[in-house]
Amino acid sequence: MVESSNSSKEWDRIAGTTQALVRSQLEVARILRSILGSQAPLVAYMESAERLFMSRLRHVDPDCRFIVLDYSNDKAANAAVLAAPQVVLTGNNDGAHIEFAATDSAETVIDEVLAIRFAFPEVLLVQQRRAHRRIRVVPEVPLRCLADTRGITPFDARIIDLSRGGFGAMIYDSKIILDPGTMLKGCKIVHPRGTIADVDIEIRYTVNVTLPDGSPARRSGCRFIGAPSEIEDLIKVFILDLERSGDERPGGAR
Repeated sequence: MVESSNSSKEWDRIAGTTQALVRSQLEVARILRSILGSQAPLVAYMESAERLFMSRLRHVDPDCRFIVLDYSNDKAANAAVLAAPQVVLTGNNDGAHIEFAATDSAETVIDEVLAIRFAFPEVLLVQQRRAHRRIRVVPEVPLRCLADTRGITPFDARIIDLSRGGFGAMIYDSKIILDPGTMLKGCKIVHPRGTIADVDIEIRYTVNVTLPDGSPARRSGCRFIGAPSEIEDLIKVFILDLERSGDERPGGAR
């Protein structure tokens, strides 16, 4: 199929940015078809990132109703995906990082092969490789977040992923439900050394996870909205502590 020049220009506009949310079904379908054509792998971390589901797109419905992925080689990971109400799939397309939430998983048969069918994703996160790399928060350097202090019920969360671009992720109590698009006002991110960032947090997606101790929790991808200098200062302190914690581990920093 020959794509229109307008579609190509639109993709150039999106891909030229650091990060963008793609909501147009036609554009989502175009990107997914590109991933299908390149057979780039898609990955989801299941059971608190302890099990890897790695697969490839097999089919993208032309009417934007569903997508189909191959089973992975890990039977337990396949079972975890089918049992999960939602999984976050990540991959690459033409140099850009792609991330989206996949829901309504079900076993299906396509081309006489067993596979997994998902609902068509409503939105894709596209992140250029030039974007700020994310910094994964390790237990030695916890970042506590008192979320939604200007809301009805403030709650505690733990920041587990952070980037200078203002994107990251947090983990919190499984009883709290945050839908995509939710805005948490007046959140305070606190570093043990006293550095504090006052931000609003926009929820991008939410998935259920299991913590290492077996307890349930929720993980949300989010955007931190606030003074860039505060977020930058927080990350600078965090990076220094990461380097220290790496040096103190057996074998030193690697």
